[in-house]
Amino acid sequence: REAKSPATSGMLPLQPPSSPADWVLNFTQPSPCVSWVVNQPDLQGLGHAQANRDFGLLVAASLNDLGVCFACPRLSDWRRHVHWEKEHLVKVQLESWDKYLGFMRGFQTFSKVNSRRGVLKVSIEKKMNLLKVHEWIRSNFAANTLYLLGEHSDAYDHCPSAPVWRANYWAHRRAARSPAKALYNTSDNVIHVVTHLRRGDVWKPHESQA
Repeated sequence: REAKSPATSGMLPLQPPSSPADWVLNFTQPSPCVSWVVNQPDLQGLGHAQANRDFGLLVAASLNDLGVCFACPRLSDWRRHVHWEKEHLVKVQLESWDKYLGFMRGFQTFSKVNSRRGVLKVSIEKKMNLLKVHEWIRSNFAANTLYLLGEHSDAYDHCPSAPVWRANYWAHRRAARSPAKALYNTSDNVIHVVTHLRRGDVWKPHESQA
């Protein structure tokens, strides 16, 4: 279906908000999508990757009145761009969690949107906060465009979109019609110890004196 610009679809552009508190976040995916937003997940871990994806969702929700949809990226979409040392992490761990959580449910995927003919791709390489990205896209908005946000984009507050991801997870679980299969050994005689090391707190093993 041919995308319509805001002027022809009856949606009037709003003035950029003066602060995040003034935003109206609409997480309902417009139909049809006029344009899309996506950002590259940080593949240093699932938490980082999900925070980056959520940033894209928040941007799209703030531009819902323009018909902007969130193109949800799979973590495997960027596997070819990561350093070889992270290949195992992405393929074995992050992709497994991606399939387990089912967060892509209900969204158009980045790979599908990226393969559409005639879609203009605009990269916003400069790292900006949520408000600046919102204002830039609104000021430079065009139909049938995929806006690619800068790497490591993140927001200070992920609470507004939590119900969206939670609903996607439970819809994914119900569709499976079976208990979730554990990703790790859950035998009674196995104890898992998880240690979270903040970046900058430790060095690589061969550099550490500990």
